[in-house]
Amino acid sequence: MSDDSFTASQAARASGRPVEDVWPEAQLAALFQARFEEGIAPALAAEVSRPGRPRVQVLRGAVDDAGHPPGERTAFRIASCTKSFTAAAALVLRRAGRLDLEADVREWLPGLRFTGEFAADGPVTVRHLLTMSSGLPEDDPWADRQESMPAEQFDALLAGGIRLASAPGARFRYSNLGYALLGRILERAAGTDYRTLVTGSLLRPLGLTDTAFAAEELQVPAVRGFRRTPDGGWQVLPFTGPGQFSPIGGLFSTLQDLRRWAAWLAAGPAFASDPSTAGMSATGPLSGGPVDAGLDAGPLDLVDRAEMQRIHRPIPLRPQDLPGTRRGYGFGLDILEHPAAGRIVSHSGGYPGFSTHMRWHPETGTIALGLENATYSRVGEAVTRALDMTLGLVPEEPAAPADPAGHAPSAAPEDEDRAGVAGPAGPGTWPELQAARDALTVWLSSPTAEAERLLRAQFASNMDQDRPWDERRRDWLRLRTAAGPLHAEEAHTTGGDAPAELRWMLPGEHGDLRCLAQLNPVEPPQVQRLEITLDPRSTG
Repeated sequence: MSDDSFTASQAARASGRPVEDVWPEAQLAALFQARFEEGIAPALAAEVSRPGRPRVQVLRGAVDDAGHPPGERTAFRIASCTKSFTAAAALVLRRAGRLDLEADVREWLPGLRFTGEFAADGPVTVRHLLTMSSGLPEDDPWADRQESMPAEQFDALLAGGIRLASAPGARFRYSNLGYALLGRILERAAGTDYRTLVTGSLLRPLGLTDTAFAAEELQVPAVRGFRRTPDGGWQVLPFTGPGQFSPIGGLFSTLQDLRRWAAWLAAGPAFASDPSTAGMSATGPLSGGPVDAGLDAGPLDLVDRAEMQRIHRPIPLRPQDLPGTRRGYGFGLDILEHPAAGRIVSHSGGYPGFSTHMRWHPETGTIALGLENATYSRVGEAVTRALDMTLGLVPEEPAAPADPAGHAPSAAPEDEDRAGVAGPAGPGTWPELQAARDALTVWLSSPTAEAERLLRAQFASNMDQDRPWDERRRDWLRLRTAAGPLHAEEAHTTGGDAPAELRWMLPGEHGDLRCLAQLNPVEPPQVQRLEITLDPRSTG
């Protein structure tokens, strides 16, 4: 597949927007070298490419016992970057006449039972799942541990009840379960399992030979993922096998394959407005035949690919965004409309043991990629900075992501009235949040064995997988001691993305404990995330 089909200057002339033709090769290499030297992950594979410019690659660390560094064909888990493949597979089925994006998901999943106050507010459609607007709450910690779930267990989970956090179609919330539901729908529409569908309709036609859903299926080496331990060391994490949550983040891939994937997708918004190319057809949607050498061919035409990279669901802006900025979610991709640079397309991937970010600027064909093998290490911060450097953009302070995986914040302005303080847990919050708050407050006030049992009974299965209880307990007791005697009667809500998330403060003599609880969407909801930080009280 050719990746030199157009140049930055050609793109600038076509768009009428001035694009600074810079290529800071040395600065890009130094940026990623400095990141690796921070010790954020055992290994880093990063690159920035633009047609007509020298490709910048930084390959650092050791990926095996012999100390070999990663290469451009070393496979990492790409986590949520998998969602772009899931979305593309949905459009492949739509082209084949097998999937209607406006269909109620329960036409495909009749056993699915939605619960909660929003369950009767209208159908959840396939389009809602694609655009993260189904009404499901955020669920990264819990969902990232469910990859291997078998179909029978998944169907039972859906029948047991899934609680909505907002009305379908009302707002953006990043939901992994939504993409797991989408994957199950794709299986039934295609008449085959999800992994076979993606492999046959996308990976093989596009020549992505280093991309697969299991390490043993790869013909290239796969890097092990790690978690940072309290003593500063690294704990190796096992690979999880494919299952019903593979559509949310199950793929392994390499720099080489992600570059090809990004270039193929970027051709959509870059060329779709050109009458000489916009109507070009692809090979048969489910044929699995080889793709043409040019970026215009493949399982989806240019118009379909451009559709993936449009804002379908707006996302709230970040504090550092310039006037005129727009953010949103497309189909399996994050979209930034920058007032100076135009459209920038990206997606992050965070998984136990891995962090990935892919980012491109369709007008210039610039692609920036980063792969690391450490849990939620947020390699996207460096990748974003790298792409901005190539576009001559003024550096901005990185926004604090709303979750460890680095996804965009979900809170919408129209929901601010639901995040205030009115009563013990704020209006609209699920009662299970109040129970979690009470249980944690009791344990912090008096960490007895019974208080511990009652607290941990509310934990979802991922809690001990993410961080062993003994480690979590030691850290929380240290914070409790530093805060001094606690005043539980003065605890008060400070916010949270209602109804499935709550933030509150527990005052102490020497400092305040800031607490956060987040529930998963499965009936009955359980705690998937529970965090405590200390605000020391000033003595001045």
